[in-house]
Amino acid sequence: MDLQLKNKTVLVTGGNMGMGAVFVESFAKEGANVVINYIVQPEQSESFAQMIREKYDTGALAVLADITDEEQVDRMVDKIIEAFGHLDVLVNNAGIWPTQNFMDISLEDWKKVMDVNLNGAFICTKAACRQFMKQGKGGHIVNINSKSGISVTSGGHAHYATSKGGITLLTKSVAREVSKDGIVVNCVVPGMVATPMNEKERNDPKMLGYYLNRLPMGSFSDPEDIANAVLFLASDKAYFTTGSIFDVTGGLLL
Repeated sequence: MDLQLKNKTVLVTGGNMGMGAVFVESFAKEGANVVINYIVQPEQSESFAQMIREKYDTGALAVLADITDEEQVDRMVDKIIEAFGHLDVLVNNAGIWPTQNFMDISLEDWKKVMDVNLNGAFICTKAACRQFMKQGKGGHIVNINSKSGISVTSGGHAHYATSKGGITLLTKSVAREVSKDGIVVNCVVPGMVATPMNEKERNDPKMLGYYLNRLPMGSFSDPEDIANAVLFLASDKAYFTTGSIFDVTGGLLL
C-alpha cells in the first residue's frame, strides 16, 4: 500500500534514539522529510540526520529543542518551515520511564515525568496545530502512548502511568476540537517493546520471565511493529480515523 508520505514533512520528538529513531527511518523509507528533535547527544543526532539524507535521498534535519519549553518548540517549528516550507505530521514520541515505588516519588520526580511526557506533548501539539491551521491543509498528530495509559498491571510507575493516561485523554480532547480543521489526532499504544529504555529489564531473567508470561504473543514487539501503525495513522489513508486509541500491545490489554 502506498501511504503517499513522499515529500511530507514529519517531526518526531525524541527522534534520535530508541523507537523514535525507528520512526524517523521508517518515514524516510517512505520518502518523507524527517525532523529529528533531540535534547541529548547532539553529535549522534547530526550524524543520524546525515545518514538518513545519504541513505534515503530525502530531507533530514536534526533540531535541538526542549519540548517542555514553548519558546524552544516555536523556534523548532520556525526552523522546520525555513528548511522544508511546511509541516505535515507530528509524532509525540519523547518520554521518560522511571521506576519508583509510589511512596518514594518526590514532588520533583512527579513534576519531571509530567513535564516531559504530558506537558511536552501538549506544547508540541499546540504548536503543530497552529502551523497546520496556518497552512490550511490539515495535518496528522500521532501520540505515542503506553499500555500503562490504559491499564495499570504492575507497580512502580504511578507517575508514568498517570502521564500516559493524560495522553489518552489529550488525544481524544484535541481530536474533538480540531477535526473540523482537517487535523487528525490519534495515539498508538505499544506494550513491551524491545528498546534501550527497558534493556535492563530484558537482561534480568526474572524480570524478562515476568513480562513474557503476561504477553499472549510470547515476546516483546520490535519497534518496527509500532512504526507500521504510526505510518498508517500519519497517512491520509487514516483520514477518517481520529481520536482513536490504537492497540499494538500484542494482546497485553486483553
